[in-house]
Amino acid sequence: NYNHGIFIEDAIKSVLNQSFKNYELFVVDAKSTDNSVEVIKKYECKIDWWVSEVDTGQSNAFNKGFSRANGKFLLWLNADDILLPNSLKKAADEIEKNKSVEWFVANTISFDVNGLITKCVNGPSWHRFLFKNAPITVYGPTSIFSKKIFDELGCFDESLNYCMDTDLWYRFKNAGYCFKRIHFYFWGLRVHEDSKTSHAF
Repeated sequence: NYNHGIFIEDAIKSVLNQSFKNYELFVVDAKSTDNSVEVIKKYECKIDWWVSEVDTGQSNAFNKGFSRANGKFLLWLNADDILLPNSLKKAADEIEKNKSVEWFVANTISFDVNGLITKCVNGPSWHRFLFKNAPITVYGPTSIFSKKIFDELGCFDESLNYCMDTDLWYRFKNAGYCFKRIHFYFWGLRVHEDSKTSHAF
């Protein structure tokens, strides 16, 4: 989070309201100057760890949070977005059914500042020929990947301010990992004028 105090409470609540409770919740704030820290402190008894300090960008924040993780699988949520209801339970069920899979991806919706859904995006299942010749269709926070492969392949490239997630997906692919598509809507992307990816939705 950086100065998304207007949205971050929705993001935190979307995690806390999940039916699946076996998770760690970390909040990494880049020394926001708005009311973000006030909102975070409102929920700090339910947050496993949080920090508000200057960082070098989104990739640095991701690495900082994931370095503390004890769970087998990782995912992130941007402060202006939400996890959709029951997302973690659905993901946990898929992980349990596919114990040899290290990387899962799901689908996403986008919604406007009034909460109205503007788009539903369903990505393709893995196909070696497709992803040899076309971009990997994975939307950041719908990707659920094991800590094992994240640590193995070197975390996020902190020199990247955009496409740090795509860079990671290609490193997964080049190391021989394939994702399993789980066909449900997992992530809610809030489209607003300050969103980094609003142009794509």
